[in-house]
Amino acid sequence: MSSVTEATESLEVPEVPEDYLSRALTADSSHGRAHFAQEGLDLAPDTILPDTHVLLLRQLYLAQLEERNL
Repeated sequence: MSSVTEATESLEVPEVPEDYLSRALTADSSHGRAHFAQEGLDLAPDTILPDTHVLLLRQLYLAQLEERNL
């Protein structure tokens, strides 16, 4: 994959909760993980599957744990 394609993909705005989950899972920092997880959770509740909801909550929890905010 070219660097131009990679840069374009990284700038795309996630559209579905699973996109936010993917970004949270691959975030480089706990702050990034928390940001993407929260953004995914902030979407309309009827757009989030129960499994995805739990996984987003888990990423938010792990980010807070890393930051020792619990």
